[in-house]
Amino acid sequence: MMNVVLTYDRWLHSRAIRYDNVACLREVALQYTMIRSSNNALWNNLHKKAGFAICLIRRFMTI
Repeated sequence: MMNVVLTYDRWLHSRAIRYDNVACLREVALQYTMIRSSNNALWNNLHKKAGFAICLIRRFMTI
C-alpha cells in the first residue's frame, strides 16, 4: 500500500503522466481507487495538493 501511495505522490509532484498512454492512465485510476478506499485522511491531503489531477483521473477512470 505504501508503495502505491509513494508512486501516486511522485506522479502528482512530477505531473509526468503521458496522456496517450492508456496503461498508465489505468494504473493511475487504480491507485486513486485504492488510496480513496483505504485511507481517507491521506486522500484528503493528496487532494489538497493536486485537485487538478483528480479531474484528470476521474475523466479516464472508464478507460
